[in-house]
Amino acid sequence: MLFHFIKKKRKQVSNTILFPVVILELLRGWVKLKNGVMKVLLILAFFLSSVHVCSSQERVNGYISFSQNINRFFWLESNAVAGVLFPLKTGSISTSVIYVYGGNLPASFKYEKVRAYTMQYHLLGGEVKYRIRNSDKIYSPTIQLSALSDIGSTYRGKYLKTIGTITNNIHDVEYYFSPANTYGTQALSIKNFTAYYVSTPFEGNLLVGNEFKLLKGLFLNFGIGFTIRGVKIRYKEWNKGTPEPESDISDPHSLTGLKWKKEVSLTLGLNYTFSFKKKEK
Repeated sequence: MLFHFIKKKRKQVSNTILFPVVILELLRGWVKLKNGVMKVLLILAFFLSSVHVCSSQERVNGYISFSQNINRFFWLESNAVAGVLFPLKTGSISTSVIYVYGGNLPASFKYEKVRAYTMQYHLLGGEVKYRIRNSDKIYSPTIQLSALSDIGSTYRGKYLKTIGTITNNIHDVEYYFSPANTYGTQALSIKNFTAYYVSTPFEGNLLVGNEFKLLKGLFLNFGIGFTIRGVKIRYKEWNKGTPEPESDISDPHSLTGLKWKKEVSLTLGLNYTFSFKKKEK
């Protein structure tokens, strides 16, 4: 269906003009999808269509990037990016597929210690980056926008840090987006209780970076970012002395009923650009 759309539009416009139209169509479809597998397939279709368009463009380059970022809640994320870069009269724009592997750093809550990567997750999405100055300049500011969705986690249905008290007259429970080794309970509580993690259906990022040229096509990038994370968290409680009920991890990719987290992060990485054209002998 995607390639039929491209073929139909090609009769009306050139590949250069067509490509942003394809991106908008893909993003519109990606937002509407609730199935995680279909989101992955749509992202892959985006990447294949990028390569298809680039094969007929002389000035378009390939683009890859690897980076690491840490946010103020002590989450560590490793990012791998692959896409295409479009040189402009001043600066350039790249559109890419981005994969993120993330997890928690070691943490200590009172008497409880949580080891690194107790909670792990995988995200997949798309990224658009604008470099303000040309690639031959030693330094340039950059602006990046990305949108991602959960494609897997080792922590579905498991405990999050939960504190509070439940009695006949008081129901005061608070939970955090942090992994925990056990559920919440107190001597005054008549029940055990816990919040638990289901998924991260949406993560949006805005990154303002600083890019420095190391070699031809190779750049060092570091910057500060702002993240909006839509997390699906559920809660359960049960009477003391009775079996713990199963966690409900159904519908992990739905965008309804999310808890929204705002985060600030620091990023450091390397970018590399290369030409699709074969070198003439």
